[in-house]
Amino acid sequence: MSSANKKRLYKPGPNIKDKIQSLKAAIDDRPPFCSGTVPLAANDLLLFYGKSTIEEGAGGASACRLDLTRVTDTEMQRLVDVCEVATFGKNHEEVLDPSYRSAWKLDPTHFATKLDIIHAGVMDSIRYNLLSGDQGKQTFYAELYKLNVYGKGSFFKPHKDTPRSEKMFGSLVVVLPIAHEGGTLIFRHKGTEWKIESDVVAPSSIVYVAFYGDVEHEVTEVKSGHRLTLTYNLYFGESHKSQAIVSTPTARTAALLLALPPNAESFQKKLSELLADDTFLPMGGRLGFGLFHEYPFESDPKLDRLAEVLKGNDAAIMQACRTLNLSCALNVCYEGGDHESRSVVLCSFVPELEGDLLMDLPLWEHLEMERKMTLANIKEEGEGKEEINLGPLKRYSPSLSVYVHWVTEQTLHNAFKSHSIAFGNEPSLSVDYGRICLIVSVGPPGNRAAQPIEI
Repeated sequence: MSSANKKRLYKPGPNIKDKIQSLKAAIDDRPPFCSGTVPLAANDLLLFYGKSTIEEGAGGASACRLDLTRVTDTEMQRLVDVCEVATFGKNHEEVLDPSYRSAWKLDPTHFATKLDIIHAGVMDSIRYNLLSGDQGKQTFYAELYKLNVYGKGSFFKPHKDTPRSEKMFGSLVVVLPIAHEGGTLIFRHKGTEWKIESDVVAPSSIVYVAFYGDVEHEVTEVKSGHRLTLTYNLYFGESHKSQAIVSTPTARTAALLLALPPNAESFQKKLSELLADDTFLPMGGRLGFGLFHEYPFESDPKLDRLAEVLKGNDAAIMQACRTLNLSCALNVCYEGGDHESRSVVLCSFVPELEGDLLMDLPLWEHLEMERKMTLANIKEEGEGKEEINLGPLKRYSPSLSVYVHWVTEQTLHNAFKSHSIAFGNEPSLSVDYGRICLIVSVGPPGNRAAQPIEI
């Protein structure tokens, strides 16, 4: 038998399919938002607003004061008269379409509030209840974005918020205590739906909801009254803007965050049990995870930077694996092959393809042959078998470099385009899509932190 056709047998151990399934089941998919009601002193519920017109001049308009605990219809109408019709983001543009969103807005340069979301405990709630694991130990900040008014008949159809930068991870909505009926905030994510009612809040309390930016949500029609909200954008990192509300972890919060969040704890416990089982991946192996959440990035994402802003289950999986001293890293996957033998090339960095001449090779094959990237299976084709042949599945097909046990499927919502020059009968621009996934390396029993045994 020639070396090209020589069998390379990978042995994942008995009952591997059931073990991988048990690991998948241990990922507790908690809601992608946190919410609560906070009672406040009357002095914290004051709103000041004003907007000068060209005719009035810079000093022509006087500020109005609104006591949110006892607002009349006349006062609300005066506020609405100062507002503009609300737009929404679509394809990085601001769109005005009253059939999709019917509401009013006021920019933060035209209003001020005495509400302190740090003192009210909202920022701590975001840190403990929304952010996962290592995320909660980071500095993040809230930037006041808009005041929105939803009157009778107002609504906002299902949408996702437009990310303002790569560091933006979500939004915070504070519903102020103005009497209204309807205006339910509905979240939908991965087939599950949640409803946040705000029309039953006490006159001196606020309802807050913080959520990840990739979560679809809508505001149902307001039946009566006015739904008045403050919206903040949430970012990781420091901000030098004077109006940014920064939350920095203290020694106290750092101690509280030493414990894993519930969704990371259940996953880590199951993974730890499997690692203690000598029949699980006796040669070592690799676990693959498609990302649960979407992330804003440019066409050339920096994987190391993205790894530090993972959210939800993605952050929980990364932290649990790091806690167990396993090697884990984000990879870009380029899919290829024919309908009989699909595979992926794994790249630990985003390859620079500009200027690459692919001749008549598809991108994945160019990366595997010319760039010596890692070729892996795209799904669990051999799952359940105690021996998996990494050699060619048929004549002239390439051998797999490694076998990956995909705990969660690769997802399309973090795909990005790669451009290169392809040469066939004539040169053309080749466009391929890379998908980002998390690859975890597991060593053999006795040294799980090592790399798998090479075959």
